[in-house]
Amino acid sequence: MVIIICQILLCVIYTTAYENAALRKPAWQTHNWPDAPYDVEWGAAKAVDGMYTDRSAGGNQCTQSGPGQTTAMWRVDLESVVSISHINIYYRTENKPSPGAYYNRFAGFFLYVSNTTSKDDGHRCFHEIQPVTGTPVENQTISCSVHGRYVIYYNERKPGVTYPSYYSRDAYNELCEVEVHVCDKQAYGLGCSSSCGNCSDGEPCHYQNGTCPRGCNAGVYGEKCQIPCQTGFYGKNCGHRCSENCEVTNRCSRFTGECDGGCKPGWKMPTCQRECDDGMYGAGCTQKCGSCLDNKQCHHVNGTCLNGCSSGYQGGHCKENCPSGYFGINCENSCTVHCGRNGSCDQTTGICDGGCEEGWSGPLCGTEELSSRVTSCTDDNTATIISIVVSIFIVLIGSIINFLMWKRNQTEYAKKGENCRSETRSAHNSDIPSGSNRVESPYAELGDRDKPNTYEELHHYTDSNGKV
Repeated sequence: MVIIICQILLCVIYTTAYENAALRKPAWQTHNWPDAPYDVEWGAAKAVDGMYTDRSAGGNQCTQSGPGQTTAMWRVDLESVVSISHINIYYRTENKPSPGAYYNRFAGFFLYVSNTTSKDDGHRCFHEIQPVTGTPVENQTISCSVHGRYVIYYNERKPGVTYPSYYSRDAYNELCEVEVHVCDKQAYGLGCSSSCGNCSDGEPCHYQNGTCPRGCNAGVYGEKCQIPCQTGFYGKNCGHRCSENCEVTNRCSRFTGECDGGCKPGWKMPTCQRECDDGMYGAGCTQKCGSCLDNKQCHHVNGTCLNGCSSGYQGGHCKENCPSGYFGINCENSCTVHCGRNGSCDQTTGICDGGCEEGWSGPLCGTEELSSRVTSCTDDNTATIISIVVSIFIVLIGSIINFLMWKRNQTEYAKKGENCRSETRSAHNSDIPSGSNRVESPYAELGDRDKPNTYEELHHYTDSNGKV
C-alpha cells in the first residue's frame, strides 16, 4: 500500500514538474524528401506534431529525409532558453516489433542542446557507438539537465569511416516524435529541482536562478517573489498601501487590497479609495441622497446637500417638503396671496392648487384681470376724442368766418378807394371848357338827377349874396 501511494505521488510530481516544450514548435532538417507531396508529408514538422501512433511511411506522422546522404540533421526551436530535464525520441519502425524495421538507420546518432542553431556551440547530450552485435532501441529517453533553446539530432555515414556491419549505408533522419521535457513555469534549476516564486502575470522564473524577470505578482515581493507582503501593503511587488478608509485602518488583503471589515462610511468597496457616488452616501454607500440642487451628489459621508435643495425641498439633507404656502429652491418663495381656496400652491412650481381668486389670473395668479378698467378707459378716451374733434371743428369754423369777414372788408375798402378816386377825377373835370369835346363825368350819372347838385347849391348861394 505504501509503495502504491509513493508511486502515485511520484507520478503527480512528474506530471506537474515538466512539460513538452517542443510540441508544435518550429522545426527544420537538412534534406527534405525531394519529390512532392512527400517533401511536405514527411517534413520536419512531423516530429513535433504530437502524433506517433502510426510509425510507418504511409502514416504521415514521421519525418523522412532524402536518400543517398552522408549526413542528416534535424532541429527544433524551443523559442526561449529553458531548463531541460530529459528528451524522448521515437524513431520510425514501420509498425514492426521492437527494434523495428529501420533501427540500422537510427544507429550511431548524436543529440545536442545549444543556444544557437549550430550543434558545435552546444552541449552533447548523447552519442554511443553500438556494439557489433547490438541494436539500438527505437524508443529513447535521454537525460540532459542543461539550459538551452535548440535541440539538435544528428547522424552521419562519412566516407572512409568504418561503421558496424548493421549500420545503414546512408545517413537518415526518420523521427516520428521528439519530446523535450523542461521544467514547467513553477520550477527551475538542473533537473527542475527548485520551485519558482509568484512571478508577474504567471510568467516563468529564470531557468537557472529562479528570479522573476518582470517582477512579482500580487501579494509577494523579493528577487524570487517568494516573500509575502507586509501588513498594510498589497498588489504586485507589494507596491500599494492599504487605504486609510478601511474600517480597520490600513488593513487589507495583500493580494487584492480589499479592506478587512469593509470601509468607513462614505467609501466604496473593495479598496475603500473611492467616495460614494451615484446619489448614495454613508456606511457601505447604502443611503440615498435627498433632492440636492441640480441633482448634485450629496456629501459622501453625511449626505448633506452642499449647494442647497432642488425646488420643493428644504433642510440639510433636502428631504423635507416645503411647508404650506411656500415653494421653489430651498422653499424660499411664498405662494401668491391671490391663490384661491386655502391659498396653497405646488411646492415645486408655485402654481396655485385651487386656481386663482376672482379678478386674478396667470400660472401663479399674479396677473390682475383688467376688463372693467379697460372699458372705463375706453369710454373716457372716446369722450376726450370727441371733445378734441369738436374743438378743432369750432376752430376751423371760426377761422373760415374770420377769413370771410376779412375778405369782405377788403372788398369794401377797395370800393371806397375807387369812389374816392372817382370824386377826385370829377373835381378835375370841372375845369375843362364846355363844348362838343367836353366829356361828362360818369360819376354824375351815379347821382340822383332830381336832387340839386351840391355845387349848384353853392353857386346859388353865391349869387344871392351879390358876389357873382
